[in-house]
Amino acid sequence: MEEWLSLPDGVNKIILAAGHGDVPSFPDGAKVLFHYRAFSVNDDGEQKILDDSRADNAPFELLLGKKFKLEIWEALIKTMRINEIAEFHCDIKHVSTYPVVSKSLRDMKKKANKHDHDHNHEPGHQCGFAALSQGLGYSDLDEYYKDPKPLKFQIELLKVDLPGEYEQDVWSLTPEQQLQQIPVWKEEGNTFFRKGELDSASNKYSQALGCLEKLILREKPGSEEWIVLDNMKIPLLLNYSQCMIAKKEYYKAIEHLTTVIEKDKNNVKALFRRAQAYHAVFNLRESRQDYEAVKRLDSSLLNTVEIELKKISLDEKNKEKEDREIFKKAFSS
Repeated sequence: MEEWLSLPDGVNKIILAAGHGDVPSFPDGAKVLFHYRAFSVNDDGEQKILDDSRADNAPFELLLGKKFKLEIWEALIKTMRINEIAEFHCDIKHVSTYPVVSKSLRDMKKKANKHDHDHNHEPGHQCGFAALSQGLGYSDLDEYYKDPKPLKFQIELLKVDLPGEYEQDVWSLTPEQQLQQIPVWKEEGNTFFRKGELDSASNKYSQALGCLEKLILREKPGSEEWIVLDNMKIPLLLNYSQCMIAKKEYYKAIEHLTTVIEKDKNNVKALFRRAQAYHAVFNLRESRQDYEAVKRLDSSLLNTVEIELKKISLDEKNKEKEDREIFKKAFSS
């Protein structure tokens, strides 16, 4: 018996193009990529299109086993071969959540295209009562929500990636997996930095920092777990700041290095790098203060710091000379 014959009750399938090979494996954690068209179907068979991923050239990615709101899609996809095109006629009981799913996908598309000018329209989930009273923000979905009908999905399965064959999105990782991924992102950032790929490096550090911020929110402030996670941010902030200095984005570097120093006032790396950044933006007094702190904390850097302090003194003298010239010209004119 063909596997697709075991579809749930209330679903009928018509194969339009057979696809290639056997029905692949679809374990939890697999990522499937497919195009779809959704039609509402009246009692007389009249069809009305609701959504078409091909119209936007935006195939949908579905991560299996993550309890997607429209559960029937997993059941449909698991009957298909690669490049198969099929129509699935689904009873109302299987598609009651489709208006909310469609709304979310349309909202995300608007946001991605930066065309969302409806400031009263907040993307996100609405319960049934809210949807009926406030509307979903799309007239065809409002109409369908109030008068639900069977749906027909026309699906073309493009690709199946098994777990481990793709880089998982952060949102799909468990907290434990996110924690394990942070040192991986840090090392990837270090590799990019050594290659001089500063944007890629800073993106990796930012990704790790963002993940840490979310994990910290799960813990009670001041608890042992919270402190451990908060301290994990320090090397990432240092590395990110080094990227910013290399990119000559000194004020960003100063901001993040100050965060490190607020957590660890004796952090020599943070003080030294902030001194560099302050010097670059001609905040000479602040730069001198940070270098003097480095001298007190780490005698091995004494010679290096003295060289930097001489540069500051020279810049101060040049600045004083320039100011005198400007002052002299102002009163001689």
